[in-house]
Amino acid sequence: MQLQLRRDLQALEQGREQLEQQNLELKQVLDQMGDSSIAVQQVPPASLQSRNSLGHLELRVNQDWDTVTESDIHQAIVGVTEKVRPVPASMSELEYVREQNAKLSDELAQDRGAARELTTLQLEHKRLQLDLLLATEKLVAQTKKVEHLGALNAELQGLKTEQEVVTQLNRQVRELDAENIALRNANSGTFTVAPPVVSESRELSVAPLDSAVLSDNLGLAIACTGNVSSESLAAVSGLALSNSERVRELLPVGPIATVQWIDQYGMTVTCKLLNISGDEMAMTTFGAGSPSEEALRVTLRTILASIGWTEKGPIAHDESHVATG
Repeated sequence: MQLQLRRDLQALEQGREQLEQQNLELKQVLDQMGDSSIAVQQVPPASLQSRNSLGHLELRVNQDWDTVTESDIHQAIVGVTEKVRPVPASMSELEYVREQNAKLSDELAQDRGAARELTTLQLEHKRLQLDLLLATEKLVAQTKKVEHLGALNAELQGLKTEQEVVTQLNRQVRELDAENIALRNANSGTFTVAPPVVSESRELSVAPLDSAVLSDNLGLAIACTGNVSSESLAAVSGLALSNSERVRELLPVGPIATVQWIDQYGMTVTCKLLNISGDEMAMTTFGAGSPSEEALRVTLRTILASIGWTEKGPIAHDESHVATG
């Protein structure tokens, strides 16, 4: 519609230009006709007498021509021109065209606003599509992660079950080992002690115990003997030292000299608490039955001698007192 209005306005402008051009042409024609009328009036009357009948006819035409005025010529030309050229639009039509143009301008502005809103909505739609795609990808990743975690949880539960089975088996193995040791030493009732040998001074000699360890107050092994784990025996020594202090806090007892554990199979763990050179130490033994005090003293002297110590401490100028185990 707006394009048609533009075309109509261009046609009106062209019509105005044509009117101006025609006005100029009419002016030129009028000027020429004015010159002709003057020339007709200047014809001498003597020439009319020498013409024949044709001349009389020409004279009548000339006389009729003399009666025609310039206003008559102008009106005739205007009538012909109005019949030939298009009639220009009236002011009411121009006002209507202006109103329609204004309405079209408003509609165009509204269309532009709607186009901008549509563009904004399209961009928002694309953004929402991207957000949906990203959320879908995250959901898929989380679903896979949950499935993986479920599989790991199931595997963990299986491992826990297996661990419980292994723990029970280890407990059974320890009990079987303890029972086996107790059965091997069922007839002895005590640690295996070498038979007494009569020396030249006819004194009885006691063999040292097989499994023993000397450790400090932190439960670290200093020296050991036997096949039992020295680290385990040293840890038991540290436990005995700490428990003895706790017992003295609870009960009115003096310094504890010996701590002993006996299982149901007759196996005995004995911790001899010592004070050597002002340091708290412990000697822990393990075997069947309860060892005698003499066997504990012999074992202590044997272990201390292995590192160059005595019951009073390291021997002076002796570099052999190096922690072993």
